[in-house]
Amino acid sequence: MSTKKILYIDDNKIDSQIDNLRKKLKNLGHELNETFLHLNDAFKTKDENSGKTILDKHKIQSHIIRNYVNENYDIIASDYDFKDINLDGFELWKWIKNESNSKKYRIRRAKFCLYSAEQDKVAKKFDT
Repeated sequence: MSTKKILYIDDNKIDSQIDNLRKKLKNLGHELNETFLHLNDAFKTKDENSGKTILDKHKIQSHIIRNYVNENYDIIASDYDFKDINLDGFELWKWIKNESNSKKYRIRRAKFCLYSAEQDKVAKKFDT
C-alpha cells in the first residue's frame, strides 16, 4: 500500500471531506497521510484602513516556512476562496511555488490542487 502525503489549506474545517478521501484512497490501495493548515483566527488581523478582520498573509507565509516547506508532500490541496479580500488560494499557491522554487525547498515538488464549493468564482477568475 503506497502512502500519499497531502497538505490541505482551508479556512474551514474539512474533517468529513478528508475522511471521505481517506476511505476512497484506501479502496484504491493508497494510505493518506494528511496535514491540515486551518486558516483560523490565529492567522487573522485587523485591517488598519477598514477595521475589518482579514487573513494576515505574513503570518501564514511565516507559518508555512517554519512548518511545511521542507516536507515531501505529494499534493498541496487548497481552498480557492478564503472569503478574504486580500488573499485567495491561488495567490497563496503562487507565493508557495515562487518561494519554494527560488529557495529549493522540498515542497516545490508537490502537485497543487485548488478546490472550491463556489466554482463560479474560480471559473470567472480563470476564464480568459
